[in-house]
Amino acid sequence: MSIRDKLTGLDPDAIAYREYDCQMPDGTDATIAVSLGNLLQPGVAAAAARERGAVAVGQIAVQGARGVPSRPIPWIVAIAIARDDPAVDDELRALLVRVLQLFFRDIRDVAPDPAELRRLARR
Repeated sequence: MSIRDKLTGLDPDAIAYREYDCQMPDGTDATIAVSLGNLLQPGVAAAAARERGAVAVGQIAVQGARGVPSRPIPWIVAIAIARDDPAVDDELRALLVRVLQLFFRDIRDVAPDPAELRRLARR
């Protein structure tokens, strides 16, 4: 199963999807895929994110590196990336945050503004 299939299969209503080639903290090359989910969709993940006051929700998957989670990592903004997952150490978490920053810059023309998502979620 491809990295894209992992994410879009879990969230077929994703608003945006991007892949980034990165160098992991141990020097290996990997691909990090990021999806932006639809916070306004019904479902457990979106509802949990709304309850936490999130303005965006999505998933990250890492492929091609050793010692990373085999399943996608959920994320929300206000961001808490896998704080309880022992496979995600501080260096990997910092890399994932940088990739999310790139992702939001890259999708700004195709995704709703987070402030607009927050306003709609409060309705």
